[in-house]
Amino acid sequence: MSSLRVLILENQSVVALDLASILEARGCDPVIVCETAELAERSIDIAVPDAGVLDIGLAERDASLAIATRLAGNACPVLLLADDMALPEHLSGAQGGVILSRNLSAILAFSARSIC
Repeated sequence: MSSLRVLILENQSVVALDLASILEARGCDPVIVCETAELAERSIDIAVPDAGVLDIGLAERDASLAIATRLAGNACPVLLLADDMALPEHLSGAQGGVILSRNLSAILAFSARSIC
């Protein structure tokens, strides 16, 4: 099985590094961590990831959702992290599988099933 390229968009470095460690331990490589939507867009321009973990609670929420839409349009599984938001309707039926979560257990289940 080949390694999967995973993009993480998260502005809290501790959370981003924990997620990256979990995904790397499951064999994902490379795991690209971006702190801003702009950096994530640049990364996607270089190489579209196989999966994405995106914080949509950023100040740049619209940009985060645009990235989720872009990834889902490429049939890329996407996990959206948010504190108290509903999944935008246009992403609810996305081909790649978009999940909205607020807890680490959902992230682990998603990564085991869909990512690595």
